[in-house]
Amino acid sequence: MGIMNDVKDTTRKVANTVVDKTEDLVGMTKSPKELANRVIEHLTHREYKEIASMLSAEARKYLDKTGLGDSKLAKEKLDDFDKAAKDIAIDLKNHNYKEVTEQLEKLEKTLPEKATESYPILGSVKNILRSIIDACKKHVKDDVEPEFKDILKTLESSFDKFTNK
Repeated sequence: MGIMNDVKDTTRKVANTVVDKTEDLVGMTKSPKELANRVIEHLTHREYKEIASMLSAEARKYLDKTGLGDSKLAKEKLDDFDKAAKDIAIDLKNHNYKEVTEQLEKLEKTLPEKATESYPILGSVKNILRSIIDACKKHVKDDVEPEFKDILKTLESSFDKFTNK
């Protein structure tokens, strides 16, 4: 059974990589539903670096689509988020959810209120992080396996704001 799970996981990763590279080449954005499903998938597999990379890449695409991609403040805050996200995400896979929650809360602070008010896309990224943090906190408090599918609608709603702002 372990070999079959490894094959499925490898296939999933390859398929995701092919789709992501193709979309990045043409500047195509994912739908809110696809983004939400992908975040849930990565959370379930504890692939935090992939979430960070995807959030940054999609936020950049949407900033460009809305004509805000040249904004110095937006670029700066997204760069800060991107660097912080990749720095903390690299090694979280082997940590418990309490540590993951603490690191995600630090990451959330890289998106200050001023930036999230000026750029709703950054506010959406902050809302997405908050949803994940709340799910992890519930897991730690209740000592149960996290049920990330419970936040699917919230994630979709936040990603929907990417396309509507």
